[in-house]
Amino acid sequence: MEKAARSKTGPEKCKRLVIFLLLLILYPLNPLPAEETGQNVFEPAGIEDVRAAGSDFLFLNPFAYLFLLPGPLFLVFFLIFKKSRLPVAALIFFSVFFLGLAGSGYESAFNGAIADFKTGFFKRALTSFKEAEKTTGPNAAIDYNIALCYYKLNKPGYAIHYLYRGMKLSPSLNMLNRLLTGIEEKWDLKNSLFPKNPVHPDLSFVLTVIFFNLVFVMLGFAIKLRKGIFAIVLIFLIVFTFSSLSVFLYNYFILEQKYGVVVSSNAVLKKIPLDKAEVWIDLKEGLSCYIKGAANGYILVSTDRGLTGWIKEGDLAVD
Repeated sequence: MEKAARSKTGPEKCKRLVIFLLLLILYPLNPLPAEETGQNVFEPAGIEDVRAAGSDFLFLNPFAYLFLLPGPLFLVFFLIFKKSRLPVAALIFFSVFFLGLAGSGYESAFNGAIADFKTGFFKRALTSFKEAEKTTGPNAAIDYNIALCYYKLNKPGYAIHYLYRGMKLSPSLNMLNRLLTGIEEKWDLKNSLFPKNPVHPDLSFVLTVIFFNLVFVMLGFAIKLRKGIFAIVLIFLIVFTFSSLSVFLYNYFILEQKYGVVVSSNAVLKKIPLDKAEVWIDLKEGLSCYIKGAANGYILVSTDRGLTGWIKEGDLAVD
């Protein structure tokens, strides 16, 4: 009897131990209320975030297109000179030189705005952040701070508008997506917003430039050494160049699309741009839409549900 009891208690203890270990492992994965986890506690971006979120698009900098020259220059030097060191040295020199020309930087001081935000003076902080952006130029981190002020002031439309601005500059910036998720949950705006641009245009631009230069480098080896392997690699590089160029053009198209966000709680959609026109649909504050045109103080928009109509200019924040 004692042996049987021991044999039962042994597996029972093991079972309890396994359950305890599973609970111990899974407990951190169990989400706590938002107030405890801090998932809805948003902090403003600091000065380091602003510096890291440099927003000047590389492809809009005319000096950046000088990056297209190292490859052709390498090909010329490689075919003219017999020694291979000179073409390689020229390629490195011109790449570093053009990199220096294309680089840019900025500084911003908005410690007062941060202090105002943390003490609850959101309107004053909002004004200061907007003034700071005039100094730095378009900056995703500052757009996040402006959106965060509007979030605290219970204005989801303007908050989403500035988040979209920031996402155009830095699509992968986590703080922007996190705040947008919080706004979607708080104001029940899920599935009413357009998808974000998944890839920053500069990434596809840089890849296009790199593959473009490698095409000329490989072309030089293919012409001079006349080996089939270089021709095969050259074909692959050409394909990669056109693929990355296609992605860049697609991202640029998304970037250039005009959009607006409903910022009024009384916004309506009309079939014709007239004040006397009958109201067609009530629009929810925070709803985003593509802009198709304008007339008579109204803006022609297309919503995420495929509805097209006219909305008053003052009820829509336009990019």
